[in-house]
Amino acid sequence: MSNIKISIVLPALNSIDYIRQCVDSILAQSLTEFELLCIDAGSTDGTLEAFNDYAARDQRVRVINSDMKSYGHQVNLGIDAAAGDYLGIVESDDFIRPDMFESLYALSRNGSVDVVKGNYYDYLDYEGMRPISAPSGERKKMPVSGKVFTVNEYPHILTGHPSIWSAIYRLDFLRNKNIRLMELPGGGWTDNPFFYETLCSARSICWTSKPYYYYRRSNPNSSSNKMPDLSLPVRRMM
Repeated sequence: MSNIKISIVLPALNSIDYIRQCVDSILAQSLTEFELLCIDAGSTDGTLEAFNDYAARDQRVRVINSDMKSYGHQVNLGIDAAAGDYLGIVESDDFIRPDMFESLYALSRNGSVDVVKGNYYDYLDYEGMRPISAPSGERKKMPVSGKVFTVNEYPHILTGHPSIWSAIYRLDFLRNKNIRLMELPGGGWTDNPFFYETLCSARSICWTSKPYYYYRRSNPNSSSNKMPDLSLPVRRMM
């Protein structure tokens, strides 16, 4: 493939309950110039087989096997393998609107903005209930969509959930600054340092208050819902 605008990294481990909804939402993107890097960390529930099935049917899908059960390591493998102008991240129990990457890329000023960040939906789908989604109410003090700024001008962007998956990152920016995720076991809160480092290092940021990403808060097996140690978020910032 040539002219890849966005490399989408999808780290997964035993996510079969959600993985097809996730991948289908990515492959339905209105922006077609992307590659999907499915990074599997040794799934045993059919997730890897689902990835291989998608790869056999769509040339934009690549499957990479991770030798560590580490969310950070999986994303870093994606950063190393990516061939696009920008990097996006989608988590395996979430899904996205079909216009997400086209809309974020349109705010990149022809690929010159370091970080383009959007809002997201909090999504709940407990068994026996109708799914509920609501736009996140964080970051209400941000500028109007489309304005390019730095974190010094609008530090309010550093508040709230890191939501690193609601953004796209210029790949040369990540590589030149050597910005990577912490490679620790599991997935909980290893994205916090990445969130702060990308925004604080960026020379140009663009924000849109429109939500494109559905962040599933009702997965009982997610790292956020199974955090055994409440000090973990703080310790992973050190």
